[in-house]
This record gives sequence, C-alpha cells and structure tokens, in this order.
Amino acid sequence: MTKLIRTIQVLVFAVACSSAVAMPVVDVDNVDPVFWTSGPAVIPLQQHAQIYAVGHSGHLNRVELTLFESPQTTGVGVTFMILPTIGGLPDSNNAHALYTATIPVAAIPVGPPTANTVSIDVSGAGIAVKPGQQFTFVVTRDDAAPTPPWVVWGFGKFGAGGTTFRRANATSDWLVVDDGFTEGFRAIVDTPDVQVPGLGNAGLVVLVLTVMFVGLAGLKRQVWKK
Repeated sequence: MTKLIRTIQVLVFAVACSSAVAMPVVDVDNVDPVFWTSGPAVIPLQQHAQIYAVGHSGHLNRVELTLFESPQTTGVGVTFMILPTIGGLPDSNNAHALYTATIPVAAIPVGPPTANTVSIDVSGAGIAVKPGQQFTFVVTRDDAAPTPPWVVWGFGKFGAGGTTFRRANATSDWLVVDDGFTEGFRAIVDTPDVQVPGLGNAGLVVLVLTVMFVGLAGLKRQVWKK
C-alpha cells in the first residue's frame, strides 16, 4: 500500500510540472547571409536603430546581431540598447533604455562573417513582450577614432519589413533609412505559448483512479494467494 501511495504522489507531481514548462522561441529572424556581408559602419556618436515588432507573448530572452569588424577594430566596443518605440519612432531619450550593454571588440567577429552573430543575453532585464508591441534595437559607439576601421552592422533580409533609423548623435532627430534593407537581428522570446502538454485535472483524476484500481487488485491477489 505504501508503494501505491508513493506512485500516486510521483504521478501527481510529474503531471502538474509538465504543464508549466516555457520554451524559448525565435520570435523574429531577418538574418540573411546573402546580405549581411555589408551594412552601415557604426561611426563615432552616430546611432543605428532597427524596429522590432513582437510576435509572441513572454519575456525577451536574447538578441542576436550581425555585427562584424571591418577588418579589425580597436577601442572598447559598441553599445547596444533596447529603447521603447513611441508612435512608430524610436524613443529619442537614451535614458529611457530598457537595457544597455557594451559589446567588447573581442566578442565581435572579424568579417564579414559566414555564420556568426553576436548574441546578447537580455533575460535579466525582465522585458515583457506581447504581439502588437514594438521595441527598438540600437547600436552606437563613442570611443572610436574618426577614421576606419569600424564595426559594421550587417544588413538583414531585403524587404523584410520593419523600419530602420539613424541619427547623428544622441540628441539629434531620428531619420528613416529608406533603402529596402533592415539591420540583421534575431529576437528570442521565452514564451508560455509553447508548453509541454499536461493531462489537466480530469485526466489526472482518471490516471490516479486507474493506478489505485490496478494496485488494489494486485494487493487482493497477493492476500488470496496467502
């Protein structure tokens, strides 16, 4: 009888856990190796921005960018920011950034790359996302010399949608870049939309009753044999 009770407890725990597993999914992927071998140079003070339109509910897990050195860059690195998007435009105030990090030069491949992207773990920022929302990915740098070589943000898919912006510095107005290209990126979201299916309450009751019936039947057979 003790073994039967333990078996039921294990089954209840397993079924309850199985319905609460969230999975990371690629929300948007506009990386295209055909086009990412060229793109805008991230020159001093200038800011490059790409609108990200959310497709899944959850929390932003990481962002992958098609950055590369051309051919080899000195300095600290580039700054990556996630800004709110207001009325289809990037927020003009960098102080409103939801996430900011420096990507060291050593973490950026010398390019153009053939398969590599720079991956940024943003899960610690706790950025909740849902379909219909828009955010802005920004790459800038303020430590570079006014001459090449610089870091390049490789193009994404041509005509993939989404809007690209640039501005001369942190206080300038954002200007639309209308060349048909997006900046290359992937957005990965931890979403509850993809779960390991559970049995639900009704299925759990049926499972427990079945195990009890089989266990008790076996127990009766053992008693009868004695």
